[in-house]
Amino acid sequence: MNFKRFKATLFKLHRWIGIGLAPLFLLISLSGAVLAFKPIVQQPTSDSLNAAPTAKVMEILERIDPLGIEVDAISVDIASHQADVRTRDPQIAGQYDLITGECACGNEASAPFNLFEFAEHLHKELLFGADILIQIASYTMLLMVISAPLLAWPRLRNNLMGWHRSVGWLLLPIVVILPLTGVLMSLHVGMPELPPMSQPDSHLSLSEALSRAQQSQALDNLEMVRRFRGGSVLVSTYQHGEKQLLIVTDNSVTPVNPQENLIKTLHEGTWAGPLSGSINLLGACALSLLILSGSISWLRRRRRIRERELLSAV
Repeated sequence: MNFKRFKATLFKLHRWIGIGLAPLFLLISLSGAVLAFKPIVQQPTSDSLNAAPTAKVMEILERIDPLGIEVDAISVDIASHQADVRTRDPQIAGQYDLITGECACGNEASAPFNLFEFAEHLHKELLFGADILIQIASYTMLLMVISAPLLAWPRLRNNLMGWHRSVGWLLLPIVVILPLTGVLMSLHVGMPELPPMSQPDSHLSLSEALSRAQQSQALDNLEMVRRFRGGSVLVSTYQHGEKQLLIVTDNSVTPVNPQENLIKTLHEGTWAGPLSGSINLLGACALSLLILSGSISWLRRRRRIRERELLSAV
C-alpha cells in the first residue's frame, strides 16, 4: 500500500471515528475541562481542614454496615462535620453528621450538588458504571490525535477547518498528553505493584481495612476510604499537612505518595497547582473545539452535497 492510499484510509478512519464517537468524546473533554478547574480554584488543604478522626468514621461504618459489604466509599469534610457515604443501598447512602451520627438518607437525603464530583463520575464512568466505554474512547481518541498530523499540514485560513488544523497543530503536545495519560492510567502504569490478596476473590471491608491500617500507620486525620482494585481498599489521610495514600490488602499496608505518580498528576493537572490546571484546561478546551469543528464541518459538507443533488435532480 502506497502512502496516498494509506493516507486516504487513515483520513476515512479519522473522519468516521470522530463523527461516530463525537458525543462521547465531547462528554469526556468537557467534563475534563470542569475537573481542570479543581487545582485552579481549590487551595491546598491542611490536615485540620478536611479530615476527621478515624475512630468516628469506623463507628459509623460498623453501625450502618456491620457485615462490611454495602458501603463502597466514605469521605469526610470536617469543616461541615459531614461524612458522605456512597453505596447502592439508598437507605444508608447519604450525609452523616460526624458529631451525632444522624443521617439524611433515603427520601430525606439533601446533599448539596458537587460539580467536581458530578464531573468526575461523568468523566470516569458516564454516571452509570460505563468505565469500559471511557477506556475505548481513550484509545480511539489517542489514535485520532496521533494520526491527525499525518493527514494535513496547518493552513492559516480564517474558516472552520483552518481553525481546526491550526489549533490541532499549535496545541498538539497538550492535546496528545491528555488521552495518552488516560490510556496509561487504564493500564495502571505508574501505580505501585500491589501484593495479591491472600484469599483469591475476597474483598476487604472498609472498617477492617482501617483497623489493619491503624496497626502500622497513623490515621489521625482521615479524608476518604473506598474500595480499590482486586478487593483491596484505598485510604486517604493527611499527615503533617500532606496527603498520603495507603493501599490495604488482607496481608499488607502499602504507603503511596500521590505526587510520585507522574502520569496521574499529568492527567489531573495537579503537578503545579493552578498553572498545571490551566494547561489541562487549555488542552480540554482544545479537544472540545476540535471535536465540534470537525463535526460541524462534516455536517456542512453533507448539507452542500444534498443541495447539489437536489439541484441536479431538478
